[in-house]
Amino acid sequence: MPDVGAYGKQSDGGIFRHSSLYQLLSSNNFNMPNAKKLPLSDVELPFVILGDESHPLLSYLMRPYPRRQLTESRRLFNDRLRRGRRVVEHAFGILAGKWRILNKPIETSPNTADSIVKCMCFAQHSHRQRRFR
Repeated sequence: MPDVGAYGKQSDGGIFRHSSLYQLLSSNNFNMPNAKKLPLSDVELPFVILGDESHPLLSYLMRPYPRRQLTESRRLFNDRLRRGRRVVEHAFGILAGKWRILNKPIETSPNTADSIVKCMCFAQHSHRQRRFR
């Protein structure tokens, strides 16, 4: 279930630190999948959340290297991390294209706005589930 209701001017890292997901991950109460081997490899990697510069570096959260300390391999890492984060940005773009109400401030009570956003996410998730069965 999406965690809805943060102020628009708050940073992604600040929103994350006040989310129920962060609380569950920090207390080891989130059912994170175990590490898996990469396809065609013996390299085992954990599941992680991709963050930007505003997020802290945690065992379950990857963030880019600071720009002032970039070697070629770190720049490549940052580029690949950015590509992964772009998937989430595109998903929001798809939602905003389908649900035009997301392209402007939602002029209703905070509780109603929370319900509207959760319904949109649930409808999109249900649609995708039917499509891939």
